[in-house]
Amino acid sequence: IQKPVMREELLLVTHPAHPVARQRRIKPSELEDQPLVLFERGSSTRRVIDDMLIRAQVRPRIVMETENVEILKALVAIGMGMTVIPYQAVAREVRAGQLKCARLDGVSIVRETGWVYIRGARVPRLVQQMFEALERTLPRLKLAPPPPLPPARSDGASTAGASAATEFERRMATHIQSLPARRR
Repeated sequence: IQKPVMREELLLVTHPAHPVARQRRIKPSELEDQPLVLFERGSSTRRVIDDMLIRAQVRPRIVMETENVEILKALVAIGMGMTVIPYQAVAREVRAGQLKCARLDGVSIVRETGWVYIRGARVPRLVQQMFEALERTLPRLKLAPPPPLPPARSDGASTAGASAATEFERRMATHIQSLPARRR
C-alpha cells in the first residue's frame, strides 16, 4: 500500500550576500546561467527540480551535485551557488540569517514523501507505531516559511488567528484513524 505522508515545498536558497537574496519571489528565468548546487541526478527531489526547470525552459549552470542536504547548505554558505531544498532542511539557518530563501514565482515545487507497506488484514504494530509517531511529530515540523506578519490594526488588536491544520495533516489524521486497530 502506498500512502502519501508529507508534502514539502522546495525553495531557492541563497547566500545572504547574493544579488537575489533580498527578493521573496524569484522568476525562474533569473536562474538562467546561475550556478546551482543540487541533489544528485536521479534522486526523486532532483527529478522534481529538473521537471520545473524544463517546464520553465531554464538552463542553470549546475556546478556540483550531492545526495547530502548539509553539503548543499555548506556550498551555498561559501558562495559556490544557489540550491533548491525543502524549507524544513534550512529553517534554522534562515532564522539565524546565515542563508536566505525565496519562492520561485509562478511554479510549484513540491516533494512528496510517503509510506509503502504490504497490505494485510491488519497494519503491523511497528507500522502503526510509526504512523502514530509521525502524527505527533507533523504539527511541529516547519514545512514552509512562516507567512508575513499581518498588518497591525489601528486599534492595537492582533489580526493573526490560530493556524489551521494543513490539508495534508487532516488527510493523515483521517487515514490513521481509519486503520484497523492493532492486536495487542
